[in-house]
Amino acid sequence: MTTAAKAVRHTCTRLGSPDGVRAVRDEREIAAALAYARRENVPLGARSGGHGISGRSANDAGLAIALSRLASQTVLVL
Repeated sequence: MTTAAKAVRHTCTRLGSPDGVRAVRDEREIAAALAYARRENVPLGARSGGHGISGRSANDAGLAIALSRLASQTVLVL
């Protein structure tokens, strides 16, 4: 495993061991990652900067979606 892959497996407050990390570049790749997690019924975490204190972006035996390669992000609150 590369150093970059190791770096996105956990946050500053929680160690995680997801089975996979997907660094997405656009909406299509996000949709594909979400579809995979749903189809395979695996835990899912979205990681942006990796500095959140809640630890919600880390998981065990699931998929972590790294958003750092996106040009921009918009958060919609419903």
